[in-house]
Amino acid sequence: MLEDFRRNTGMDRMRGGLAPMITVTLIMCIPIILLNFYFITHDDSPCLHQEIVKFDIDITLKTWLAIQAYVFLGIVALYTVSIIITKVSGNSSNAREFEKCADWFIIPVCLFNIAWTIVGALMYWGDLSKRHSCHTFLNIYMWINLLLGCFATALVVINMFYPRK
Repeated sequence: MLEDFRRNTGMDRMRGGLAPMITVTLIMCIPIILLNFYFITHDDSPCLHQEIVKFDIDITLKTWLAIQAYVFLGIVALYTVSIIITKVSGNSSNAREFEKCADWFIIPVCLFNIAWTIVGALMYWGDLSKRHSCHTFLNIYMWINLLLGCFATALVVINMFYPRK
């Protein structure tokens, strides 16, 4: 069943480019994790603590950044474990079994990231940026974070569903 799913969604094609995909993911995730943790622990910008009134979203930007950081930390941990198992394991079937398990994790995480990017865009572009309560560095970071989220989502969708020759 999993093999049919991988074949139908294009995940069998992803395995050929797993190393570049992991590298790009790590390059994108690690700075976001570090900057999110910086903002939630060291920044006292008023916009981090304001409720989102316009869309009745009951979380603050600080909570949004924290959840995004922990989800990305989980992705980095999964890829790190995947690399370790693949390199350390003398038995390639163990590595393939782990990859099959990781596939079941990747799909819900991708869907969550799509939804979480939409929530962040509604929070920031729909309400907080119009109040002008975020300082310049946080404004620039949120623009970059949300645009990278949209770009990464597009890459995942293209990689999974675009037919390759």
